[in-house]
Amino acid sequence: MRKVKKILVTTLLAATLILVIIPTNVIANSQTISSNVITEQGTQRSDIIEWRYKNMGGKLYRRAYNYSKEQWVGKWELVS
Repeated sequence: MRKVKKILVTTLLAATLILVIIPTNVIANSQTISSNVITEQGTQRSDIIEWRYKNMGGKLYRRAYNYSKEQWVGKWELVS
């Protein structure tokens, strides 16, 4: 029983290390669009706007999303 626990712990530790060490790829590529915003302090900052992708009926669509304001920008458009 001790041997089984030791093997299980070793396997879980190895799997965790592999997941932490090996970088993962992002499924959807994001492209950033910037627009300038002036904050209350008078400094100029850009909104964070990136493309979001979804598959509808076997076709790929994209739509811009403003992460700074947490709202959609524009409508869904067909990519390919």
